Amino acid sequence: MANPQLLLHVLSTTIRSDMAVVVPLRPGRKHLLPDARWGRITVDDTHLNWSESDTVRLAVMRRLRELGFTETMLRDEVPAYAVLCQLAADRWR
Repeated sequence: MANPQLLLHVLSTTIRSDMAVVVPLRPGRKHLLPDARWGRITVDDTHLNWSESDTVRLAVMRRLRELGFTETMLRDEVPAYAVLCQLAADRWR
């Protein structure tokens, strides 16, 4: 059983055609393995491609989280000013 750090390591690169990644959303989900597909991520009954652009977006999201933006804030259309104003203006991009 992998841990979140290993999953982050795997998702920090593209999923190769000889890899299959299975991510159960709840403990004890064992039915996912038969549905796994080479070169894709299986989450519940969904298969996801994972490309280099996805790894870039994941890195951006991690940086924003480290700067103090919450998951809810990342869904908003505009940055949360309360967090943004604490950063140096040259880091706003």
